[in-house]
Formats: sequence, structure tokens, C-alpha cells
Amino acid sequence: MAKNGEVRNGALPGEAHLEISADRLLVRRGQPFSITLYFRNRGFHPNWDNIIFVTETGPLPDLASGTRALFSLAGRHGPSPWIASLEANGATSLEVSLYAPPTAAVGRYLLKIHIDSFQRSVTAYQLGEFILLFNPWCSGDSVYLDSEPQRQEYVFEENIIDICLELLDKSLNFQFDPATDCALRGSPVYISRVVSAMINSNDDNGVLNGNWSENYLDGVNPAEWTGSVAILKQWHATGCQPVRYGQCWVFAAIMCTVMRCLGIPTRVITNFDSGHDTDGNLIIDEYYDSTGRILENKKKDTVWNFHVWNECWMARNDLPPGYGGWQVLDATPQETSNGLYCCGPASVRAIREGEVDLNYDTAFAFSMVNADCKSWLVYGGKEQILHQNTSSVGNFISTKGIQSDERDDITESYKYREGSPQERQVFLKALHKLKFGRSQGPNQAASQPPGSMPVSSNAPSLRPSDVVQVSLKFQLLDPPNMGQDIRFALLALNMSAQFKYLKVNLSAQSLLHDGSPLPPFWQDTAFITLSPEEAKTYPCKIPYSQYSQYLSTDKLIRISALGEEKNSPEKILVNKIITLTYPGIMINVLGAAIVNRPLSIQVLFSNPLSEQVADCVLTVEGSGLFRKQQRVFIGLLRPQHRASIVLETVPFKSGQRQIQANLRSNKFKDIKGYKNVYVDFRIFLGAARNNEDHHTKAISSQRLLVRRGQPFTICLHFRVPVNRFLSTLKKVALIARTGKQPSGANKTRVIFPISSLGDRKCWSAVVEERDYLSWTISVTTPADAIIGHYSLLLHVRYRKPRLLGQFTLLFNPWARADAVFLENEAQREEYLLNQNGLIYLGTANCIQAEAWDFGQFERDAIDLSLGLLSMDQQVEEWGNPVHVARTVGALLHALKEKNVLPSAQTQDVQERVKLHKRRGSMPILRQWVTGQGRPVCHGQAWVLAAVACTVLRCLGIPARVITTFTAAQGTGGELLVNEYYNEEGFQNWEGQRGRIWVFQMYTECWMSRPALPGYSGWQILNPTARDGVLKACDLVPVRAIKEGILGLTPTVSDLFAAVNASCVVWKCRGDGTLELTDSNTKYLGNNISTKCVGCDRREDITQNYKYPEGSVQEKEVLERVQKERTEPGEHSGTSPPTLKIASPLYLLLEAPSSLFLGGDVPFSVTLINPSDQDKAIHLAVCVQAMYYNGILAAELWRKKVTVTLVANMAKTATTTLSCASFEQSPPENSFLRLTAMATHSKSGLTCFAQEDIAICRPRLVIEMPETAEQYQPLKVSVSVHNILDVPMEDCVISIFGRGLIHRERSYRLGLVRPRKTLRTQFQFTPTQVGLQRLTVEMDCNMFQNLTNCKSVTVVAPSGVNSQL
Repeated sequence: MAKNGEVRNGALPGEAHLEISADRLLVRRGQPFSITLYFRNRGFHPNWDNIIFVTETGPLPDLASGTRALFSLAGRHGPSPWIASLEANGATSLEVSLYAPPTAAVGRYLLKIHIDSFQRSVTAYQLGEFILLFNPWCSGDSVYLDSEPQRQEYVFEENIIDICLELLDKSLNFQFDPATDCALRGSPVYISRVVSAMINSNDDNGVLNGNWSENYLDGVNPAEWTGSVAILKQWHATGCQPVRYGQCWVFAAIMCTVMRCLGIPTRVITNFDSGHDTDGNLIIDEYYDSTGRILENKKKDTVWNFHVWNECWMARNDLPPGYGGWQVLDATPQETSNGLYCCGPASVRAIREGEVDLNYDTAFAFSMVNADCKSWLVYGGKEQILHQNTSSVGNFISTKGIQSDERDDITESYKYREGSPQERQVFLKALHKLKFGRSQGPNQAASQPPGSMPVSSNAPSLRPSDVVQVSLKFQLLDPPNMGQDIRFALLALNMSAQFKYLKVNLSAQSLLHDGSPLPPFWQDTAFITLSPEEAKTYPCKIPYSQYSQYLSTDKLIRISALGEEKNSPEKILVNKIITLTYPGIMINVLGAAIVNRPLSIQVLFSNPLSEQVADCVLTVEGSGLFRKQQRVFIGLLRPQHRASIVLETVPFKSGQRQIQANLRSNKFKDIKGYKNVYVDFRIFLGAARNNEDHHTKAISSQRLLVRRGQPFTICLHFRVPVNRFLSTLKKVALIARTGKQPSGANKTRVIFPISSLGDRKCWSAVVEERDYLSWTISVTTPADAIIGHYSLLLHVRYRKPRLLGQFTLLFNPWARADAVFLENEAQREEYLLNQNGLIYLGTANCIQAEAWDFGQFERDAIDLSLGLLSMDQQVEEWGNPVHVARTVGALLHALKEKNVLPSAQTQDVQERVKLHKRRGSMPILRQWVTGQGRPVCHGQAWVLAAVACTVLRCLGIPARVITTFTAAQGTGGELLVNEYYNEEGFQNWEGQRGRIWVFQMYTECWMSRPALPGYSGWQILNPTARDGVLKACDLVPVRAIKEGILGLTPTVSDLFAAVNASCVVWKCRGDGTLELTDSNTKYLGNNISTKCVGCDRREDITQNYKYPEGSVQEKEVLERVQKERTEPGEHSGTSPPTLKIASPLYLLLEAPSSLFLGGDVPFSVTLINPSDQDKAIHLAVCVQAMYYNGILAAELWRKKVTVTLVANMAKTATTTLSCASFEQSPPENSFLRLTAMATHSKSGLTCFAQEDIAICRPRLVIEMPETAEQYQPLKVSVSVHNILDVPMEDCVISIFGRGLIHRERSYRLGLVRPRKTLRTQFQFTPTQVGLQRLTVEMDCNMFQNLTNCKSVTVVAPSGVNSQL
């Protein structure tokens, strides 16, 4: 036997989860890892030799405490949770798999072996060290997280593991009892409390000193930090002396880094308007003087403008069941917990349910998100309670989205909706638990501040402005940009019938983000006289020269107004917090980022101020990109000066990386910017260049996204000159594989050689360029290849294939051999590449265009679309666009448990769903995937069609949304639709042959149909109710509908009937008998519409679906279809029945095609008697609300009269119907249907007439230039006119636009008075060149989702001012 052995770090099953170190062994508990033992003389013999492994951690390893373990290869050393298994036994080597239990303590371990041979000799060896971490991939670990996207987002790896372990060893727990501390390190609850205490330095030599004083001369301004690693390394390098300085976001960011490094899933949470309740009564007390200024010296509690903490994912076996999952941990030193400045872990669910008695610090966490805020007026040495706000604390609780840079609002995880009964019940339960825990009676008052002055009983009362007769509100007139004057207005509204005389004291003071105010720097007094129901605006301006010297680092300004009515004790207090913003730093990556290859990074920045700034320093850093922080001393920057700088670096780590930049000067400290960049590892897949050639660059310039039937290039870079192993390269091939179980049999795995010849009809690879260190290879995929995510591997004979990278393969409308080839480039641009869509709603006489964001080029669109498609197990059919389109249509429809948008069967269900918030496809797909495949909610026709269009365009299939007005549905292919009305004119009950929809919407997609010669081109997706995925969606050629070829596919007859059926109206008498009415035949399938190519106009494509009404071709098609559907010997049921009329009567109804909501309905009814006899006519007129799918929504108004028609005469009655006379308001998303029914009393003849009226809502008007310059501010004016006789209150405007605004912005605008117009302005900076669309949306108490959009052409800047 050998005298010693060697350890080699084997390929770890979990190494995909670790990028911490390449030269040390770091493993996760609950998951095996491999080592190889090498022997000198002979190999291991299981019958003769016994190997005992020993693992030890901590200064005093002990078997009883679990910090020492003994376990043998044969399992003969007694029971042990540690396991050793034999994997391979070579001649002089032994490969062993070691397994640490999922409850083992984390930390640094020493690995030893004892070898007991047949010669009775025992030899001991110390093999080396390894580090054991928590394992979110292991279901037995307390930190197990079952979502791979969440693990990728919330588990962090960085080369600071030694510092993180040192941090544990510096804790007070370790210093006091190191053995016990190490034994407890298997618990994430214990570890998280230790780390929470060690991040701050209040009790020990923790990482960071907190400082909220605005004096940072002996340290670093917290706003200047851009990463955790620099702070942790500084703490380590200075002998574990606390780093100066940090505030809440820095504490949270460092804790997130440490916890992720240790293996515990962690995320950073921001809570806006965060409460800090010092006395534990769930009340935040704030004090004001008579000018509305906050009195800092009176404050004990505070409301932070925002506060940042962490959530960590772990099981909570120490709590009742159901309280595991995300846990709140707060490293910011605010209050002590068990004598130390730490907080948590507190279960997020416990916080939501008010279980404030559960460990740890749940009561304090509850108060941060759900405390009430109470205001006090201090005057004359007394205090007067003013009002209590139950909803001002805990808003917009946010974290970073999974695998995106979007904000994810998680407020509902912490609290029930403000104002809901559940929210108040939980608050009272928490308050009761806190009082009971302090042994106080339940009726003891908790709102009186301890030690406060006496409360006056006759002092003036201050109340919220929404419960008094005068309202005061602030409105910003311009965006609050740093360096510019702050322009705002005080809006005063008199809601009473008396004159009001106001004196208003206004002030402004800077705030720290923890809510602490600085002294006021601006004051004003306004005297305002208001007539009854009058509104006035008092404009205000705070010059930059006045506020600049008083700003805090947080750039927060609080403006206040305290209004007092003359001869009245009432006072009105309003305030608003303004956050001043800087223009961000722009970062451009110049070229592809590849490990160990030079990379140029351009940083563009500017001085936003109107004055010169000095001492400018630009810092740039990025993990895996820069070895250390880059500092560039710029010096002076002139006013409004723009500049750029180019930095060179060599990336040394692959994967997703981020560049952070910060610009500081003597006038500002934290102008920031960031840029995500993907770094390839040696193999250059050339994503940017290839994606541009394949029309996918808009999706990504980092991931390789290519289209089939078109070559793409990759570069292989070699470490040594190629001529050293030319003989080996002759045996090289590439492997492309996709799907869960790649196989050559179903074409999901292909092997093809690298040669000098290529073949475009199959997979091929050709060397195009070569030198002594690299090859450039052109890879061609066949035009019928399977689409999807592929892995590309390099295969050398007799060696294990090596992964080169991943790419995604899509359909290709540019490739003539592809089944989705589309000849016209303008059509390809519109139906594949355009993300800004229009869909058409309304009625046939009032067609309304609505903006829709298809979003097929958003970052996660490809993954979501292929994730949807992956529910289909027939991957081998994914090369066939017919199969893919039918599958997408079926999966989007309500046919399986895991569909995306089930279609509602009743309109009552639809009305419960907030469909007005669906302004784009991608939020729906995201919600579906984050909900683990659960349905989003019930959908309507346009939502289903638009989402299907997005998915098809994303996959490379040209698609468009079309609308058919007055479409027959549910007829079973019959060409007659019966409608039934009672004697009052109301729709009575559904007929047996379907119903007529006001409009129906479908998705068309373009492709060839080899199995159906002559029917290539546009195909319509038609989901049905048949069993099976593919049977659940038919793909119908549009030409087949036009020609009436009913047997071509299963549902041609349904779609043919939808646009060609006739409608028959029946009168349902009181005795139940039916009577055919004399009504004009409704022609169905009108104004079939879609968006025009290259513009925002509507294109009428009715001629694609049917021949012109009354034409010879139409007659021939209808006659043939009727003949086919009529059995021999049967009477045709496809022609409308005829009514024999002895004495004719004519009824005409005229009404507008649209009206504004709340407006009057003018209409006229004309009765014509062409006979020679007078006639007595019973006339019934009614108004009903109908949903777009033909379902009755509400009966609104009715009237019956009897008139006498003189022979050979006509009579017209014109009237205007007020909406106030309706029995109820028309429901959301409904139409008005006006019907008239005239019955001749003698003959019983009934005439019927009907008009549909679209209800229009107020329209937003957007004014902005047609062109704008990239990176230059753009001003936009938005106005809305209130068409109602009541105010539109609580108006909130949201603006968003890809390439124009980084994130959606929302602004509260107050109210719009009746019949008045509200105008406001916004400013943003466009970042993407090209035609971009701005969408504006407004919500208020009367309307939801008032939306409009406008396009602007963004042009590239002429150049920056200078280059540094």
C-alpha cells in the first residue's frame, strides 16, 4: 500500500451552482462530491482495506455536537449522516463520492483518512480542506428553494468566502463559546441572526459603521458605494475594523452578499414610507407647528422615506407550520433584539397575519409596514391631536424582478390591501397581542405619546383635506430635475356653497431618508379667496440657487402648506415629498465580452447643473470584469457639459456581469449608472453580429438567437497554436441538441463534422477563416430544423464532448425554403418585428383603435414563449409551423389545467377581472410562468388573440390580430342565427343557433400548407372545445373561408358562418309562442380590420374573407355551401324564412354610432304606413347594455306607447334620452343597444329595428414633437377633458414607452372639475434610436385605463461635447 494519498477535486454534481473558486474545493451540503485518492504501489482492495474518513470543523471538533464525523467507505464504522461511496477503483487510484448531510454545520472543514490494511497497519493522512455551504438545490436543506429561476437570482457567488467565514468567527457568539457557535452553524435561522448583528458595528467589530449625520469627512458617503465586495475587502484588510460609512441600503446589500455567498437565498427589499416605532404601540407620532413644519426635537417615532432590509428563504421549524419561506432580516442598527443590534428572522407570512408574538422581532417588522400615523399640533405649550392616517406607512414594497431589472411589487406579501376589512382586523389583532404581551388592559389608550404635554380640548383641529369643505393639493409643474428651479402649484378647491378666505403658510425643508427634517430654507404666505365651488391655483417656485446649499445627500425636499380659514378654527395641512433626480450615466460595451480578451467600455456622463463643478471623480467597477475599482480623476466640468471616456479591461469571469459607475464632485456625490453584460468563456458565439444578421438583435445582443436556414458564425480560440494538434482536429465534429431527452431518432440531436464543404439542406459547419490560435466556423441549420433552445458541443473522437455554449433557433421568414417565408420586407417588418400594435374594438359603425404592446423582443419573451411551447411533448414536431401554431393556440385557450388565459364562459366572471390593466402581452406571460403555470385569469377575445400574436412573432412566425365586426359565434356552422326579444324589446333568451357578437378577434399567421395545396398564406387560429391539445385548435386557411371549402379543416364551417350567416329576429310573446318579425337582414362579418403595414391606419381586409355583398361570386359560394349542408330531400335551413305581409308597415330607427359615457342618447323613430287604411301601432322602445360577446349586461330603460298612423303617411318621433333616466349605469366594457318594436294591433305584424352605440370615454391628448434626440430631455404635454357633471377624483397618470422611459412612471394629479380640462407636462430622456411609442394611461374614481399613445422618431445625437 502507498505511504500517502492525494486528493483531486473531481467534477462536482453541483459545480454548476458554484463559481466561487477554481482552485479550492467548495461544496454544498446534502449533495455528493467526488475526490480521487492516488496510491504509490497498489490499488484499493475492498476485502483487505478499510478507509475511514474524518471531517472536522471549528476549534474544538466534537462527535456529539456534530462538528466532527467519522464514516467509512464500507459503512462499517457505525451509523453516521456522512456517507462515503465507491465510484471507481483503478489500478493505483480510487474515486470516492462523499456526502455531507443537509443539516451539517457550514464552514471550513479539514478532511482526513485512516487506512486500515490487511497487514494490520493503520496509516493516517491529512488530505486537505474544503468549505461546506448551504444548499438551496437540496430538498432536505432548510434553505431549499424549488424554483431554478429564483435560485439563479437569489443565490450569489463571489470570491469572498473567506471573508464571510471570518465574519462568523468574529461574532460575539464565537468569541464567547466557539464550540457551541460552530455546532449551531447548520441552522440558517442561527446564521442569519449572527450575520445580521455582524454587518453593523454597534456591538462588535462588525463590517460597517452607520452614519446619518451628513458629515462623512472621515469616511465614505454611503451614497458613493456601488458594491459590497469593496466594503468587505476593506474590513478584512484593516484587521476587521468597521468601514465608514453606511446607511440602510448599504447594510442590506452587504448582508445580501454574505448570505448568498453562504448559500442562503436572499434578496433586498425596499419599503417606502417605512415606519420606525420606538415605543412599540404601532403608532407613529408626528408633531407640527403652526406653519406646518415638522418639529424634529419632538420626534421619537419616524417615517423613513424608504428603508431597505433583506429577505432570506428558509424553513422555520421553530415556528408553527406555515411560517417558513421568506423571512425579514434587517442589519441596520435601529433597535436591539436580545441585547444585540440585529433584527429577524421574522416570517413575512407572520407579518401579514399580525402574528407579532412569533420569533424573531416580528412586532418591529410589522410596525415598519403597517403602523398608523398620528399627527399632533403643538402650539402655546400644548399639544392637540390632529388626525390619524391608517394607510400612509408601508407602500410600494419592492424587490428586483427575477432575471430582469424590473421592479417587483410585493406589498401584498406583507399586508392586506389598505382599507380592506382584513387589513384592519390584522392591525387590531397585532395591537391586542402587543398590549397583552405587556400585561396591559385592552382598553388602555395607546395613542397618547409618553411624556407629552396636556392636550387642549378647545384648540383648532387639523383634519385631512378630503373631509373638510376646502381642499388643498400640491402639483408639480415640471419634473424635479437637479440643477433646475422647482416649479409647483398649490391647488385650492372650495367644495362648499359659501365664500372661503384662506391664509396659507408654505414652507420647504430638506429631509434625510430616515424622515429627519432639516431647518426650512423657503417660506411663503398666500391669501386666497374662493367663490363657491371655485378652484384656484397658486404658483410657486423655489430657485436652484436657493435650495442647492440646503440639500441633503438624499436629495429630498418636503413642501408643506398649512391653511387656515378666516373666522374658522379649522386648519388644513398638506405636504409633498419631492425627490430631485439626476440624469443617469450611460454605459456602452464596445464589442463582445469574452474571458481573457480585451474589452472596451464607454461611459457617457454630464454635469446637470447650471454652474461649474470641480473635483469630479468617476469610479467604475464590475465583478469579473475589473480586478479592482477604476478611479478616473476628471477635475472640472463646465455647466451642462457632456463628456465620455473609454476604459479598457480584460474580463476574467464568464456569465452575467454588471458594470457600475458613479460620478461625484464638490456639488453632487452619486450620479450613477449600470449596464448588464454577458461574458462568454473562450468560445466566441458572436451574438451581437449574428443576431443583427438574423434580425434578433432587438431581443438581445448577448445571447445567440438565430433563424433556421441561415448561417451563423462562431469562433474557437485555442490556448496553444493549432499546428500542435492538427491531427486531432481532423476528428472534430459539432453536436447540436435540444429538448429534455435529445435523440438522433427524432432529430433533437445531430452530429455534423467541421469540414471545408457545407450543405444548406442539413446541419453543416465550414471553417471560413483560420489562424494559428483561432478558427472562424460558419454553422448552417436546415430550413426545417426543430426550433428551441440548443446546446452546441465540440466533439473530438474518443473524448467527452465539451460544451461550447447555447443558442436559440427560430423560424425564418427571410429564408425562402422555410415554411414561414414571407416575400415582402415591409410585411416582415410589420408582422414579425413591430412590437407596437393596434387592435380594433367598438362597433361596425364606430371602430376604435387601442394600443397594444406585443413586446415580442423583451428580454424574457423567448424563454416564456418556448416555456409555453414546452408543455407540448412532441418536440420532434417543433420544426413544423402548423403544429407549433396549433399548439400555441390550444395552450392559450381554456382547455388544460396549466393554460395561460382561460376564456370566461359568462360575462359576470369577465366583469370581476380587471381586464383594463392588460395593455400588453408580456405581463400576462410573466404572471403565468411565475405562477408555475397557473392560469392568469379569465380573458376576452382581444387578450387571447394579442398574446397568441406575441408568442408566434417571438418564435418567428409572421402574425397579426384581426377584428371581425358583427360576427356569428356558436352556430355549429349553420348559416342562420336566431335572436329572441320579448314584447318590450329586450333580448329574452339565447337561440339554439348561437348569437351575434359585436366584434370577435382572431390571430392570423402566415405559412405554407404543403398538405393543403393552394391554401398557403394567411391562416386563422381557431381554438375549439374538442379534446386533445392539437384538436383543440384548428388552423384554417383564410382562402378556404372565402371559397366556402367546408371540408378542408374541421372548423372552416364555423368561421364561414361567422362572416356569412344571416340573422332572424323572433318576438317572444307572453304566452311563450314565437312570432317572426319583419326586420332588415343583418349582414355579418363587416369591416374585418387589422393594422396597416408601416403605419397606424386601419386596413379593411374583408375581401380576404368573402366576396363583395351581392356579387355574383358571393351568390355562387353561398348557393354551393347551402347545397352541401342540405341533405337530399330536406328543406334548406340555411336561408332566412320569409314573412308574408298583407298590409305592410315600415319601422326606421336612427341613433348616433357613439356617445360619451354619461352623455344623452338622441334618437328618432319613424313609422311608415304605405297602406290606404289607418293603423293602430303598439310601439316599444328600450335601451339595454350588451357585452361584446352578445350577452345581455343590463336592462337600462324602456317605454311603450300606442300611436295611430294615418293611411299613406309617416310619423317621426325625435327625442333625447338622458342617462340619468337609466335604471343603472352601463357596466364597464359594454355597449348600448337601442331597439324598437312596432306591432300592428289588428294584423299582429311586428317590425323590428336595432342600433348599437359605442360608449366613448374621455380621451387623453398627447402633445410632443415628432422627432427627438437620443439622450436629450424630451417634454410632453398631456391633457384630459372631463365630460362628466361630477369631478374626476384621485387622478393618477402613468407614462411608459420602450426606449423612451426606463421604467413606468406614475404621477398623482388630484381632480379634474366637471366640464374642465386638466393639462400637465412630463419630461424624460429617450435612450433608443428609431420609431418609439409613448403610452399614457390615467386612472381615477370614474374611469380606469384611459389610454392613448403617440409615436416619436428618436435620432442619434450629433456627438458628445468632448472626449476625455
